[in-house]
Amino acid sequence: MQRDIKTTTKTGSRTRTGIRQVLVPKTVTQNVGDRVISIAFVPFIRSRTVSFTATRMKPNTRVYPYFDNEVVTAYVTPSGGSLAGNLVTDANGAVSGSFAIPDPKDSTKPRWRTGERVFRLTSSSTNDLTSAPDTAANAEYIARGIIETVQNTIISTRTAGIEFRATNETENVTQTSTTRGAARQVGYHDPLAQTFMIDDAGGVFLTSIDICFSSKDANVPVTLQVRDTVNGYPGQSILPFSETTLNPDAVSTSTDGSTATTFTFESPVYVQENTEYALVLMANTTDYNVYVARLGQTALDTNRTISQQPYTGVFFKSQNGVTWTADQNEDIKFKIKRAEFENVTGTVTLTNKTLDSRTLKTNPLRTKNASKEITVFHPNHGMHGTSNNVTISGLASGSYNGLAHTDINGTYTSIKDITLDSYVITSGSSSNATSTGDVGGAAVVASQNRTFDVLNLSGIQTMTLPETSLDMSIRPTTGKSVHGSESEFSLTADSNKVAVVGKDNIYFTAPQMVASEINETNEMSGQKSFFNIITLNTTNTKLTPVLDTQRMSAFTITNRLNNPSSTNTPDFVANTASTGTSTAAVYCTKAIVLETASTSLDIRLTSNVRSSSSVKVFFRIIGSEDDTTIDKVSWTPFNSDGTEDTTVTPAEDDTTFNEYQYSVGSLKDFTTFQLKIELTGSISSYPPKIKDMRAIALAI
Repeated sequence: MQRDIKTTTKTGSRTRTGIRQVLVPKTVTQNVGDRVISIAFVPFIRSRTVSFTATRMKPNTRVYPYFDNEVVTAYVTPSGGSLAGNLVTDANGAVSGSFAIPDPKDSTKPRWRTGERVFRLTSSSTNDLTSAPDTAANAEYIARGIIETVQNTIISTRTAGIEFRATNETENVTQTSTTRGAARQVGYHDPLAQTFMIDDAGGVFLTSIDICFSSKDANVPVTLQVRDTVNGYPGQSILPFSETTLNPDAVSTSTDGSTATTFTFESPVYVQENTEYALVLMANTTDYNVYVARLGQTALDTNRTISQQPYTGVFFKSQNGVTWTADQNEDIKFKIKRAEFENVTGTVTLTNKTLDSRTLKTNPLRTKNASKEITVFHPNHGMHGTSNNVTISGLASGSYNGLAHTDINGTYTSIKDITLDSYVITSGSSSNATSTGDVGGAAVVASQNRTFDVLNLSGIQTMTLPETSLDMSIRPTTGKSVHGSESEFSLTADSNKVAVVGKDNIYFTAPQMVASEINETNEMSGQKSFFNIITLNTTNTKLTPVLDTQRMSAFTITNRLNNPSSTNTPDFVANTASTGTSTAAVYCTKAIVLETASTSLDIRLTSNVRSSSSVKVFFRIIGSEDDTTIDKVSWTPFNSDGTEDTTVTPAEDDTTFNEYQYSVGSLKDFTTFQLKIELTGSISSYPPKIKDMRAIALAI
């Protein structure tokens, strides 16, 4: 390499360094068609165990896990290690493990809101973001209700990530000097790229790429990526699942380019027809060399002169992975392999996972003096029939109002006195409780069902391509309204499975359920209680619809609707009582103060009321001379039975609304009034609906 004398500009400088976030080479998502983006149904990220693997980090270095800038060492388990153990990269700079996201309902542990959160491994024990650490790796964890993103260049089921990059900016102040330059080799991270294009109709799914190496590093791994191109140059967006890293022991070399190293993708990678992509090779070393074909030179394996351009793509070199230089006379030696799908129809059957039990509030068990009966306060438990089974656990050793913990912890094969948020079990103790009171502590756990009146399967991430289609059907299990007469635990037969559209809300005419494990065992002979059958079809054996098995969830919605009475509800509170009510769905206005005293009320409601439901309207009033506050006054129905003034015509569907009038006159003079609307029903799938409420106080 030639040496020469150079005149250079050398200066004093002002430098700033730090860390910035940029949108990056991770994965970019598109679903075919325009859809609503990111509708979250829950505020906090649910408890899940997430596996992670990081490569190309500094070898033999301890790293610390952070989630949304909060240290999470206590919840991370290194591969082959124990919970909260040290994370140390191996000799190739790789590290892996699992992160158990805590239950957001546990107030003693951290929780994170849904959205995009960064999981970071860094050699900085304090996660210092003001300077570059020795090594760091980042991945984005996305928790959303519905993920449907449209992007016009890459089609996949995954979304883009955020990467932290070191930033260094220098402002120079000129000072001239002359130096003799020594020969040197520049570049620690010099990627290579080769563009390619697929002309198969509709595109194909890539399964692997073969590359021929002439040399390799002894310790540092090498990575292959498939990226998009921008104006014919390699871009920054990495196709989902297309990044593959091999350690040196998996890389084969040869002296004549006859031995190939296969980079197999984690999942088939879809590339579009007549769209240019780039395969990119990168390593943190210059010891990897690959074979290329150069125009005018002799092929090593045939002694044939390369007389024309070996491939229509373009070979690129770069020193920083951003700025690329094209070489028009060379091409990397590579082989791309695609998938061939043997069947034109395939079926995937998904079932519910075992439902998690719920940790109840502190002291959720109420004993009754001289009785074995225990009331369990368990919100939205979904067990509305007496034949339900429930498992209670978590009570610490000891006696609870005379009942031993061993007589309370256990499985109960029936329950009674059921409300939406409680039920009664009978202790197996040989003796009765010695007093009435709330006991149990803060660790009581109970199994539960998950009932639903509306189902949405948008959490199952899918992708369809030209000449492919995807059909869904479901087999749910019947549930029961808390004051209904439905039969529970009947699984829909396969011959009667219900065809559904995955992105739409699915409304049922009666409640359905996902049963707890103990109910599936005892009431359903051990079979699962929810089946989702997905049929994948294609008329092109090079293409298939896609189901992302890492992103599958169902959204279930239940209506809190009951029809309470003194005979079916324990501790019943009448709807005329001044405080409290046993009705689950109540709308209550604030107290309305009038400038002029009135003697009558006229209320108009536009309602949709099915035959199994009802709307009851109440009022209470006080005058200026009354020596009480309105919250101490009992409620009065507009009619003696609390029903509408006019006959209600039951709606035959969920969209027909009628206007109803509620009026009362000849009242004592009042200056303050308040209204209450109670919505009741015996079938939770048919809740009454109201809109356009108008209230007028009149002096007649």
